[in-house]
Amino acid sequence: MDLQTLLHKENLDRADLVTLLGLTDPEDRKALYDAAYEVKSASVGRVAYYRGLLEFSNRCIKDCLYCGIRRDNEEVERFDTSREDILAMAKWALDNQYGSLTLQSGERQDEEFIAYVEGLIRDIKKLSDGKLGLTLCLGEQTEGTYRRWLEAGAHRYLLRIETSSPALYATLHPQDGHHEWAVRKHCLEILRKLGYQVGTGVMIGLPGQTLEIKNRIIYLDGKANKEPDNVQYRYFVHTKGMLPEDLCHEL
Repeated sequence: MDLQTLLHKENLDRADLVTLLGLTDPEDRKALYDAAYEVKSASVGRVAYYRGLLEFSNRCIKDCLYCGIRRDNEEVERFDTSREDILAMAKWALDNQYGSLTLQSGERQDEEFIAYVEGLIRDIKKLSDGKLGLTLCLGEQTEGTYRRWLEAGAHRYLLRIETSSPALYATLHPQDGHHEWAVRKHCLEILRKLGYQVGTGVMIGLPGQTLEIKNRIIYLDGKANKEPDNVQYRYFVHTKGMLPEDLCHEL
């Protein structure tokens, strides 16, 4: 099948996706990008939507080897944004006609943090009279915690699967029982079950990654991702630290 025929095919199968993701010729890639832009323009128009991103803390209990704010990185300066400043920034976003705000931080699972976020959500919904949509990016939590935050007023959650290959995932995380691919996947399933709009994402170009793994961004465990338009395909990797030297060299 020639490229133009493939680009105008209404339903793409796995083999089609592998072909498109594997394009290397500059002209072929431009044809793919142009076709994608046509679909985007027809679907949502030639517009850009502003979303406020508020990272209010970089304290984290996880120790992901690629991450600049991992637990054991002693070189990073830790911070916590005050509640007053967070609410002031939320008010600014509302006054400047932002439709939604994302609350993001390093991962914590203690009750103090959970209750703090729950209170923030309620305060932001109150000051905006419910007009600001709220997205959370706060890592792996229990079903009970996700439910509390949803009931407080959050409606969307970002949790990057990082890679759809459990074996590759294991090379990026300590093998200490607290960094399990299956747990992360289960969190995504819980979020969908509870009714969140779920966004996920992966890191592209990792050492050991193959085109088939990239393809599974769309077909996770052989199943089509329910929100393909919410998948993030780029990720900045922090290479100074605990990643094995050979992986840092490849990156």
